[in-house]
Amino acid sequence: MQRVEQLAFGVELARPDGGERLRERPDRVPVVRFDSTVVGLPEPPPNRRDALDHALLRPGRLESHVEVPTPDVDARREILAVHTAGKPIGEDVSFDDLADRTDGFSGAELESLVRDASMRAIRELADEVGPEAATERATEIEIGSAHFEAALSAVENKRFEKSAQTSS
Repeated sequence: MQRVEQLAFGVELARPDGGERLRERPDRVPVVRFDSTVVGLPEPPPNRRDALDHALLRPGRLESHVEVPTPDVDARREILAVHTAGKPIGEDVSFDDLADRTDGFSGAELESLVRDASMRAIRELADEVGPEAATERATEIEIGSAHFEAALSAVENKRFEKSAQTSS
């Protein structure tokens, strides 16, 4: 398994039969040869046209290609409003500020941001009064700017780790 992990992270390995070295294939599916068995490790397809294998883009392969750009500031504000509807948001939270600070975030990342902030607010109350009492006092939970700040840092770290993995 270590050899599979090495290849998955871009380390070249010599073939067991002494032939040419195996490398990560252009379509991002690493291949490892154990004796005569070939093992492929599929990765999800990239979501950028420039990162797709050119063979997939040849005429007749895909009917159409629709590129969905990341939302602009107004769309991000609306997405945040949709995902915070019905949630107890504190008065110190500014959706305009959050929309400005989340440039380049997808709708899914904005949803993750709201979910993370919500969970942080719930955990904060549960840590203060205990899980059972927190359930009884659920109406006291308020998602404040501190929760969104911590969640924003966590989501940005995930984005950074993800971009570092794809650029390797």
